[in-house]
Amino acid sequence: MLNLLKKLSIGSYLLLAGALAAVVALIVIIVSCSPNAFDFWFVQMPWVIVLILVALVAIAGVIFFAIKKGDGIIPTVLALVAVMALVFALIQTIEGKQDVLGTVMFSDLEKGYAPAETACYVGFTGMIIEIVSAVLVMASLFFGYAKPQEAAPAPAAE
Repeated sequence: MLNLLKKLSIGSYLLLAGALAAVVALIVIIVSCSPNAFDFWFVQMPWVIVLILVALVAIAGVIFFAIKKGDGIIPTVLALVAVMALVFALIQTIEGKQDVLGTVMFSDLEKGYAPAETACYVGFTGMIIEIVSAVLVMASLFFGYAKPQEAAPAPAAE
């Protein structure tokens, strides 16, 4: 395990931080869903879950290919897939939460109604964490994912 960590570069650590943030965002967004939010739960939430899982699989693929083959086009493409999946998950979350955001934050229609306020503010927190996750994965694109392999020493001449 320690040898595996020694092969990783700063980009891989940013990816792992982004993956952790994506998992936290998913948990927070699931918690923010009230049982009365049927539209969000049945329409957008499956897409949010699938897109975040796609991003996590793509991140795992980046690290796998970076360790096995080093930096190249495949890890870069997989990182871009992860970024796009996280951004589309954010879009789906915003689309699903727009009603509660509008009625709690931008009008006083549900002000003082605890379930709506909780769903709004916890959902907004999940969106912020999703943004952080996407930014971490985007930042990883500027760095290498694996340290360059050192060449084996040449045998000594006799």
